[in-house]
Amino acid sequence: MNSRPILASGPGIQENAFHMRSMIDFLISYLKPHIVKRKNKERSRQSYESVMDISSDYQIDFKETMSKQISFIIGEIGELPNWFNKDAYIERCWSNYSTYLERNKEVKKYMVKLERRDVTNIEQKLDNFFLAIESIYESLLKLYPKLHTNAMKEFLDSDLPFEMFNVSNLAYLNRINAFDIIKQKTDAFQSSYHMRRGNTKKTQMAANDYDKYVQPIYLKLQRALEAEGLFKLYVKINNVKEMDEMFVLTPLSIKKMDATRFTYSLDYFREETYGLAEFLSSAYHKKIPSLNDTESMAMRGFRNDVGQILVNYG
Repeated sequence: MNSRPILASGPGIQENAFHMRSMIDFLISYLKPHIVKRKNKERSRQSYESVMDISSDYQIDFKETMSKQISFIIGEIGELPNWFNKDAYIERCWSNYSTYLERNKEVKKYMVKLERRDVTNIEQKLDNFFLAIESIYESLLKLYPKLHTNAMKEFLDSDLPFEMFNVSNLAYLNRINAFDIIKQKTDAFQSSYHMRRGNTKKTQMAANDYDKYVQPIYLKLQRALEAEGLFKLYVKINNVKEMDEMFVLTPLSIKKMDATRFTYSLDYFREETYGLAEFLSSAYHKKIPSLNDTESMAMRGFRNDVGQILVNYG
């Protein structure tokens, strides 16, 4: 079967994990609540007061972060085909990320505001950070149906075990759940800061509690995205013959891959994905979505997508 272009839904499935991992790295580096000494402008004599800032002075280079992360994953794959060029692949992923931002204007708006770091007002920083989280969450919800449809199309063209697509679906729903939690906790922290902004000690305590609450989510999501990126990139590289095919839907065959390496990569992907789902369920009371749950978004989408795809494929 011939390769099919990705639907107009932004980046391909495997690069999407790289983009999300890089955004998480950026958000982690941005939010660093700490106490700083600032001049008290309301007093006639020169004096200083202790106030809380929420962002670190350190600013990561987003493109460099994404490049390093993709380079690490590529290095884990092992022997690469002659046609594969790491730098060219990274540039295509970066181009696709730029396309994603153009198609998700709110994400672009607030990620750019955070990157510029030209806002000094603490409450405005918090507002921008919350709106960045909220916009990423909304974009995940918006992209889910199309990415899910792409996965189903690729499955029908492939001989890979259905579990691969089940785990992939759960991985994406994990992102939605994780960012839903982070959004709610960021909103709560923002409200707490507004109420306590005159009390540095209490705002610091609220910031520490927030950081303690969301950092485990970020870290486990990072690991899950790394496992997902490794598995999907390994599968894709071994099933295509040129760079352009890395970014379109293609038939996938287990016969083209080393069985041991494929099993190891899928096991790692499965372990991190289900581990994150269990963590979100036990620590944050988020229901684990399942394709076997007839009321789940995953199952409803699966039934609808497969029915429509079968009609289209005839």
